[in-house]
Amino acid sequence: MAVGMFGVGIVFIYLMPVLLTPLSLALLLMLLGLLCFVSKGFRLWGVWFALGLLWGWWTVSEQLSDRISSDIEGVDLVITGVVDDLVRHSKKRHLFTFTVLSSEAAPLPKRLRLSWYYPKKQLEAGEVWQLKVRLKQPNGFNNPGGFDYEGWLWTQGVGATGYVRAGDENQRLPENHWRSWYPQQRGGLYAQLAVATQNLPHAGFIRALAMGDKSSLMPEQKQVLQATGTSHLLAISGLHVGMVSMLVFLLVKWLWSRSVRLLSIVPAAQIAAVFSIIAAFSYAAIAGWSVPTQRAFLMIAIVMWFLFRRDYVPKRIILAWVFSLVLLVQPAAVISAGFWLSFVAVAVILWVSRNPSRWPAWVRVQWVVSIAMVPLTAFFFAQISLVSPLANFVMIPVFTFLVVPIVLLGVLSLPIPVLSDVCFAIADWVLSGVWWFLTELSQWSVVAVGEMSLSYFLLVMVGLVYWLLPVTVPLRHLALLPVGLVIFSGKPEVAFGEIKMAVLDVGQGLALVVQTMNHTLLYDAGAKYSEHLNAGAAVVLPYLRSEGVNALDLVMISHGDNDHKGGFASVVQGVTVASVLSGEPQRLQHPRAKRCQKGMRWQWDGVTFEVLSPGSFVHKKGNNQSCVLLVKSKAKSLLLMGDAEKKVERVLLQDHPELSADMVIVPHHGSKTSSSAQFVSTIKPELAIVSAGYRNRFGHPAAVIVDRYLALGTKVVNTARAGMILIESDEEDLHVSQYRLDNQHFWQRDSNKVF
Repeated sequence: MAVGMFGVGIVFIYLMPVLLTPLSLALLLMLLGLLCFVSKGFRLWGVWFALGLLWGWWTVSEQLSDRISSDIEGVDLVITGVVDDLVRHSKKRHLFTFTVLSSEAAPLPKRLRLSWYYPKKQLEAGEVWQLKVRLKQPNGFNNPGGFDYEGWLWTQGVGATGYVRAGDENQRLPENHWRSWYPQQRGGLYAQLAVATQNLPHAGFIRALAMGDKSSLMPEQKQVLQATGTSHLLAISGLHVGMVSMLVFLLVKWLWSRSVRLLSIVPAAQIAAVFSIIAAFSYAAIAGWSVPTQRAFLMIAIVMWFLFRRDYVPKRIILAWVFSLVLLVQPAAVISAGFWLSFVAVAVILWVSRNPSRWPAWVRVQWVVSIAMVPLTAFFFAQISLVSPLANFVMIPVFTFLVVPIVLLGVLSLPIPVLSDVCFAIADWVLSGVWWFLTELSQWSVVAVGEMSLSYFLLVMVGLVYWLLPVTVPLRHLALLPVGLVIFSGKPEVAFGEIKMAVLDVGQGLALVVQTMNHTLLYDAGAKYSEHLNAGAAVVLPYLRSEGVNALDLVMISHGDNDHKGGFASVVQGVTVASVLSGEPQRLQHPRAKRCQKGMRWQWDGVTFEVLSPGSFVHKKGNNQSCVLLVKSKAKSLLLMGDAEKKVERVLLQDHPELSADMVIVPHHGSKTSSSAQFVSTIKPELAIVSAGYRNRFGHPAAVIVDRYLALGTKVVNTARAGMILIESDEEDLHVSQYRLDNQHFWQRDSNKVF
């Protein structure tokens, strides 16, 4: 068990918001040395922990040095490198990862993630290209409950993101590189698979299961999988790689056992272990050696190694070795939810298999694992699926013994089109039934439980461990009470007459949530970035889940521009929405959307909401059709302007000469077209919030606009630097928190150099 402390040492490094300085690390190691000297029992554990600390610190230091310097952000560079993985093609862009071989600027990160918008040339995996690019630090949305894109880029070894600039420099080079061979082979296989499945309704699922490419899945499909707790079924990770490995092990062992002569040479279990490792390696290679597949392969290889040696090793020792060796190879896996979900599932399975039961082993294991996943799902994703146990109880056997084997048989038989077509057709037919079943379940299965604190999560996990004790332990089932309470846990209520407002980090766009004691308003829903990514699904819904919000009383979309309405469709699909208002309802394509108009007024829980614009006039430009909303709590007021420009500002000041607000969402993201000097000096806000994208191409917010607010003593905060901005009001003050700054991690970009 002591070897597991190596992994614990790496976890300790990743728990730090900033990397330990060499001096701090040296002092910590000296303290460990002292403890080892005083306590002989601690000595072995302490040595392994110290080794983990050193390895984690060194690997993080190396990766931090492989990040782009802020000095060359936004500068045009000509680089040469290899397209090192499958390219995501769409109508508007190619999205790909690029291994840098040489550049005119030194040093550059070894690996980049690039977009090429409206490319004139086709790009494929394994090709060597010279490209003209513009780069920036890895950047992602920063909100509670949302996907940590910057953390994901860190696990992928990506040191910068950017896009290809137009120019004659962009050309494919005729030579090959040794790094080209593997992506070329995999790209060729994917091209064959794409042709073979192009006419199948569930081609995206087949490609995801065969090669780990989920780029064809739509946001609505991902929502169904998430709602039913079955997203893992389409991710090539421990489940699928382990399943293939197990099937090959059992098949080879059975076949080998049929021959007495072969048994006399090598025992069946040993030869089966070898073939099992080969199968796991092959499937992981086809899937692109993603982080989850590497982790799964390492786990299988370690288990099979112990089996091959025919030594009895306690299961807890095997688990400790797996834990530490995986982190030895992939220290960054610590920040992946999948890593912890996998290891908890494996630990629970090993624990349950030790205890006898009147239930069949596979039934008990699946039931216990489903219960164990409830607190983890709540902790990582702020939601639980009430039907997840049922969905997985049905779907795991279907995928394990039917869908995945047929899909892989189809891939192996691609050289024989007749056979592969039959396999893929059967798989697609089965997936049709699977999808109908999951869609029906998803209608009533999701409960947003709110963001769970670490202390509460640990308490629940202690209760779960107690429940897993042998049946002879008294009052064992009472330990499930904390797990059940996850469903009912929630955030502290907003006081009567006060508001809680979250300006979400959606990049270049706007989305904010206003909560009163019993009501919730969503104002704008961010942008739609592609067919597969929009702020509604990626940011708004995860935040609502983190707050335990399952329904919205009102969605107000200021106007019809993409950066404000792009996530709307995903929001109305993901939560119950009572009413919809917009300055341009016709552009929402929603049957219940109505036009917001000057004079609309209502009150929620002692908080007054009033629409100030648009009036009876109709502007030609969509920005000036924005719903302007004034929110007044007991002591504070908030003005939401959308993208309203100076023309609307003049009308507002004519209608309300003494208009003022304690807080204002800076109109049009800080563009020069808004925030006129007269408007700013009249409003005189205490706090001005800019919702803008990091290094956006419009240059928002304009320096002259920021200076205009600052000159009045107004505090100006930008989501590009702060991440989500949370404001809670009371009669005395405004309490402002900045999510990115309050939840710093060393793998995130440097926000201090951003306004």
